[in-house]
Amino acid sequence: MNSITRRSLFAAIGVTIAAGSSSCSTASMNPLVKDFLVQVASTIGAEVVLGISEKLEGPFKDWASGISSKWDEWHNGGEIGACRAHEVVVDNADRPTIVVVDFAPVYVPDDACKEYSDPTYPLNQSCAVFFDTANDAVLLPGWAWQTLLMFVEQQKTDKEGAILKQTEQLLKLSLRPMSSHTEEHETWANAVSTVSWQTGLGPVDIGRIEKSDHTYKGVIKVSGFPDEEGSPIVFEKDIPTSLPTKSDGWWS
Repeated sequence: MNSITRRSLFAAIGVTIAAGSSSCSTASMNPLVKDFLVQVASTIGAEVVLGISEKLEGPFKDWASGISSKWDEWHNGGEIGACRAHEVVVDNADRPTIVVVDFAPVYVPDDACKEYSDPTYPLNQSCAVFFDTANDAVLLPGWAWQTLLMFVEQQKTDKEGAILKQTEQLLKLSLRPMSSHTEEHETWANAVSTVSWQTGLGPVDIGRIEKSDHTYKGVIKVSGFPDEEGSPIVFEKDIPTSLPTKSDGWWS
C-alpha cells in the first residue's frame, strides 16, 4: 500500500454502527478471535464500530495526519503490515476521543492482503489506540492485547448483575489511555518486551517474558484496579500459541 492510500485511509462518513467487527484482512479467521478489535476497544470504553470509506472527513478530519504518521512509522519500522483497515472502533461517533484500529502482521506482503491465509494470523495482529486527535498513540502487538483481554476476562469471571457492571466500569476507567506519554521497550535479545501508558487512575504496564521452553508469559499491572490487599493488581498468564477449538475463551 502506498503512502497516499494510507493517508486517505481513515474516513468514517457514511458511517455504519455495527454490533461486531472484522479485522483488516479478509483472510480466513477463527470466529473465536475475529472480533478481537471490538473486544479490546470495549475494555477501554470504545464500543461504536464505524465503517471506513476512502476520503477522510467529518469528525475524523483532525485525526488524519496523526494516524497516517504513526501508520507509516510503525510500517516502516517493521512493526506492522500495510494492509488497510475496513473498520475502526470509537467511543463517540460525533466527537471521538479514542480511535482503535487493527493492523496486519508485518509478514503479510503488501500485495497479498486479500489472499493471505494463516491459521495463527489473528494472534499476530496488532491493535493501536489513538487519542488526543492521534497526537498520541499506543501500539499493542498480539501478545499485549491478548494479555489485556485475558486479564479483563479473569476479573469478570463468576460476576453477574450489578457487581459485573461495576467491575466493567472500573476496568474501563483503569485501562483507558489518556493523552500522555506512552512507552514501548524491548531487550536486546527480545527476552522481555513492555508496553505502558497512562490512565486517569495511574499507569498500566503490560509485559511479555520468554520462558525456558521459548514460549511466553504475559504480565499486566494496572495501577487503578486494586487487588484484595488494595495494591495495584498484577496478573500473569501464558500467552496462547495456537487458536482454541472450543468456545469458552480464545485463550483456553
